[in-house]
Amino acid sequence: IAQTEIATVDETIPVDAHLSIAPNPVASDQRQADGARQLLMQGQDSDAIIALQTFIASAKVPRESTNVLLDIFSAQENVNEINKLLAAANYLLPVDQNFYAAKVAVIQRREADAIQVLEEQLGEANEQENYLALLAVLYQRAGKFQEAATLYRRLLTSIGDRPAYWLGFALAQDSLNQFQTAKQAYLRLANYSDLQPQVRTYIQQRLAALQ
Repeated sequence: IAQTEIATVDETIPVDAHLSIAPNPVASDQRQADGARQLLMQGQDSDAIIALQTFIASAKVPRESTNVLLDIFSAQENVNEINKLLAAANYLLPVDQNFYAAKVAVIQRREADAIQVLEEQLGEANEQENYLALLAVLYQRAGKFQEAATLYRRLLTSIGDRPAYWLGFALAQDSLNQFQTAKQAYLRLANYSDLQPQVRTYIQQRLAALQ
């Protein structure tokens, strides 16, 4: 009778070796952020804040959760809580630190300071939509129409067609007396069916004037 060959365990592997499945901190952070967004959609802002604060206190690098909590405080214009969280969140990327510092400046009506802060990290913002959109709006308000037009074009190219960005681009080009480009942008914007009535009326007025 043939002897059955028995496979032996590699001596380099400990006998008690076992798989250890540790939770993925990035995935946990994302789940917590998504859960908070769901609570916000249900109008449970306080529960979202408590859940985020609890998670952030125990996690090592809760970037996404911290950003969501900063968004909540920004919407509430709660400058004290934003500054407190930014001071403690040394794990945030510089581009995020500057974005929310600019938000504080906007809340405090210091829009020139907000522009300066955002410009410091503009090269690192890449295609971060909220960052670029905020700076584009601030450029428009400050009368920096060429800079605004450049950013709105960048948003339309990298993020995609959005009515708000076509409107911003059209207004900037209009203010620069680039009437043909502005007209094309207004025509593109007019194709959207869900525009606010006052926006549609304004578009029609400008198209009539640019004929």
